[in-house]
Amino acid sequence: MKLKISSPAEVVYQGEIAKITLPTENGIISVSAGHAPMVSSIKPGIITVWPMEYIKPAQEIYVSTSK
Repeated sequence: MKLKISSPAEVVYQGEIAKITLPTENGIISVSAGHAPMVSSIKPGIITVWPMEYIKPAQEIYVSTSK
């Protein structure tokens, strides 16, 4: 699954991922390859990304979101 996280100033992360968790208005959701299409609002919190080259714990990437 391809992911690009960007702000108006820069690309924060871009690459192939195995899984992502997102803080939404309805709670934290996890999305992986093959997930059903959906639309959801992201709320301030921490996005966790597991790159495809993820091999062991502590290699996930954390991105903070805010208003």
